[in-house]
Amino acid sequence: MALTKIDDRGLNTPIDLLDDEKIRFGTGNDLEIYHDGTNSFVASSQGELRLYGTNGTIRIRPTNTEDSIVASPNGAVELYFNGSPKLQTISAGVSISGELQVEDVEGTTLRLGNTAAAASDGDYLSGIDFHIKDNNDATGAVCAAIRSHADQNHTASAKGTALTFHTTDDDTTTLDERFRITHDGKVGLGVTGPSSPLHVKGIDTTIGVHTYPQLTLETESTDGAADKGSGIMFLNHDGNGGKFGGGIRVLNENATVLNHASYMSFTTRPAGGSVTEALRIASTGEVSVQVGNLKLPNGQGIDFSANANATGNTSNNLDDYESGTWTASMVTGTCSDSSCKYIKIGNQVTVWGRIHNFSDTSTNIILKIQGLPYACNISNAGGNSFQKHISTEANCPYVTTDETISFYGHNTADAWQYVTHLSCGSGSYIYFYATYRSEYPGSN
Repeated sequence: MALTKIDDRGLNTPIDLLDDEKIRFGTGNDLEIYHDGTNSFVASSQGELRLYGTNGTIRIRPTNTEDSIVASPNGAVELYFNGSPKLQTISAGVSISGELQVEDVEGTTLRLGNTAAAASDGDYLSGIDFHIKDNNDATGAVCAAIRSHADQNHTASAKGTALTFHTTDDDTTTLDERFRITHDGKVGLGVTGPSSPLHVKGIDTTIGVHTYPQLTLETESTDGAADKGSGIMFLNHDGNGGKFGGGIRVLNENATVLNHASYMSFTTRPAGGSVTEALRIASTGEVSVQVGNLKLPNGQGIDFSANANATGNTSNNLDDYESGTWTASMVTGTCSDSSCKYIKIGNQVTVWGRIHNFSDTSTNIILKIQGLPYACNISNAGGNSFQKHISTEANCPYVTTDETISFYGHNTADAWQYVTHLSCGSGSYIYFYATYRSEYPGSN
């Protein structure tokens, strides 16, 4: 049956249609309303299906009292769960009450976009803000955020971005950036332009944190065994997949947890070898070199604190220690030498050795040897000697600024008695030991 017109001539009773009987609208049956005995249908085959109220609210309800979707004129569209609103459109976008759950399916993505074709470096692009409510704020203030910003070289075709993480202090609602990941993968903590893969800068004291950057590594509270602790390991590739490096570790000195005594260990790895402890700082502050030598550059040394009881003290710097050999020769004639060695500590030089087989045993001039390893700053007697087959006693070496050593004996008739070539014989030997200063006392 087709109805061409229903007017107002007293038709006050319902129109009843049997199952699968349809009410059709449009010349081509464009809209159909019917019930098939189980389900009810509103079917549109042409154009859009529109539900609207000129001034009223549109509600979709599964029961007469429970809303599922509510659309208000010039206002929000709300989605409900069990009578409670969960998603609402607002002037700024969308408001969600409760959790946003993304199904754990491969390829699932939560996308936050920005429609701007290009942005200047530093511009805020998109992000997530976290809100918290208190008694004075019914809408909730931002307490933390994760945001993306236009980063270096950001253009319409090359969109370099940085990801930043923000929190607020207890006494303010201002977001403060805590760390960021730049477009090239660098991480900055307290710095917006990290210059290395991890760049840490002291945090402003206005938020109650000290200004000194600190990395804390903590072991399990029950791990109190000796030589257990935490540390940093450095790894270097050798080009063949192997890793060589060293590390810095802080370890327990003993197994007593409550003692808290620990030492700092510095390890290295020699070529082809295994990781070896090279330096240790004990809990008492004592520093010990475990392998190798402690080497200092030329002119640099160990500076000892001044002793208040040392009158005239001008320097406490030990800048050199070395030992070696030297060659003794005669100022006049020749000789043979053996066991000529030296030790230099700072500017103090000690030499020793033996000379013999003198070529000149006839001239009455002072016997002098030369070839000292370091220049002498001031002439002075310093040391001792003994000899054989020499007619004059030679028990005191005398080192001069012309870098020679002569030998003096006891005083006779108020005159210095010294060893001459004439006083030596064919089988003469002199064993000597002398100490002198290579520079002025007190210089480095």
